Amino acid sequence: MQKTKVCSKCKQELPITSFRWRNKAQGTLHSQCKECEKQADKIRYANSLQRQESVLSTAVLQKERNTTIVNNYKSCGCQKCGESREYLMEFHHIDPTQKENTIAHMIKSSSEKSF
Repeated sequence: MQKTKVCSKCKQELPITSFRWRNKAQGTLHSQCKECEKQADKIRYANSLQRQESVLSTAVLQKERNTTIVNNYKSCGCQKCGESREYLMEFHHIDPTQKENTIAHMIKSSSEKSF
């Protein structure tokens, strides 16, 4: 006589070979059958991709916003010495003790507080 177990998801009584091991050493099986776990995995994977796309799109928007803010700051020139050539602003005052923040950090930052 073959042993059976009821799946907690689909409520079907199935042979124990339809269930994955939770802990083989202890002899315990998962509560859901392999087919229900497979469907749940597909849903989790799809949700994961949606989440990744959402995070990436937010990062792109933040980078665009921050690049605009940094470029606006650079166009005003240096408040310490008056240097106004934008192409120099990236490397100007290279003594790290005199810098409040690096331009690369400001562009990558998720917060406008870094400016």
